[in-house]
Amino acid sequence: MIASTGIYANFIDQGERKESRHRYAWLRGECASVSYAPSQIFLSLLHNAGLMALVVMAYSTLLRHAPKIGGRGVMIGVLFGLAGVLSMADPIRTPEGIQLDSRTVMAALAAPFGGLVATLIAAFIMGVFRIVQGGAGVVTGLAAIAMASTIGYAFYRIWRGGAPPTPSNC
Repeated sequence: MIASTGIYANFIDQGERKESRHRYAWLRGECASVSYAPSQIFLSLLHNAGLMALVVMAYSTLLRHAPKIGGRGVMIGVLFGLAGVLSMADPIRTPEGIQLDSRTVMAALAAPFGGLVATLIAAFIMGVFRIVQGGAGVVTGLAAIAMASTIGYAFYRIWRGGAPPTPSNC
């Protein structure tokens, strides 16, 4: 197959299967099937890794400059919530139409890094965005966010005994 845009496309023309290089044919519904080239999936994974690197940089900045009392959990929750929203805004799409993103990673990591307040705020932000996105997978997406947040908080309570990690106790 030939991939000019990173997407392999098979087209049906008068009952026989043909390959075409036309970039936007799949938008007009001419595709029999659409699948991503391995390089496209790799670039999407690299994009998500870059997003997580930005979260790490922002988190380290928050640790240095955020107030020591109260406000840090809120700021960390907003940070992880917005990172989850950015992840949902640009997901990895599989040939079957499934969208994969790193929202559950962000939801699960909010608790170990920011505690209960950060977990609730991050889950709320991601949940509202998932509802606004709409679609058939809203309930499943909300359940995934809730489960990841719960598992992250359980890990936080069991592993750390309730104290969020800081550079001094890592």
